[in-house]
Parts: sequence; C-alpha cells; structure tokens
Amino acid sequence: MSDSERGQQRVRTRLAWLRTALLATVISLLAARLAVGHRLTVRGLLGVIVATALWLAVVAICHRRISTLSSPRPVTASRAPAVLAAVTVGYAVLGGLIVGLCSG
Repeated sequence: MSDSERGQQRVRTRLAWLRTALLATVISLLAARLAVGHRLTVRGLLGVIVATALWLAVVAICHRRISTLSSPRPVTASRAPAVLAAVTVGYAVLGGLIVGLCSG
C-alpha cells in the first residue's frame, strides 16, 4: 500500500469516527426529547442524564481515535470498538426503558 493510499485510508477512517459522533449526538437529542415528553419529571431528567453520559462517552472515544489517526505513528488496535459497542447497548437499554416508562 502506497503512502498516498495509507493517507487516504486515515482520512476515511477519521470521517467515519466523525459521523459516529454526529449520529450519537442526534440519537442523544432524540432520546432526551422522548424522555422529557410534555413536561419534565424525575424519570425524564434521569433519562436526559443517562443520554448525556452515553453521548459524552461516544464523543470521548471518537475524539481519542481521531487524535490517534492524526499522529504520524502507526495506529494500533484499541478497546474503542468494544467500548463503543457497550455504549450502543446502553442506548438500546435506555430506549427500551424510555418507551416502557412512557407507555406504562
């Protein structure tokens, strides 16, 4: 693989991490809006806090990976994908709780 192709691969990967952070922002905003509903309750506030914590985790992971890709050193394997998968499960659990609490 040439240096040019390797550089393009880093750019594409950096853009993928940026898209991941943007998508987490949208999901967190939608989850917070759904949690609050028509009026703010304690349960709604808890949902907003959890959505914010999950969002901060995704943004921290993405920022770290983007910073790693910007360095001239070779990129090594990390735990970022596994942590991101756990955060995704957290979003699924949060969504289930919000929907369950809103309908019940």
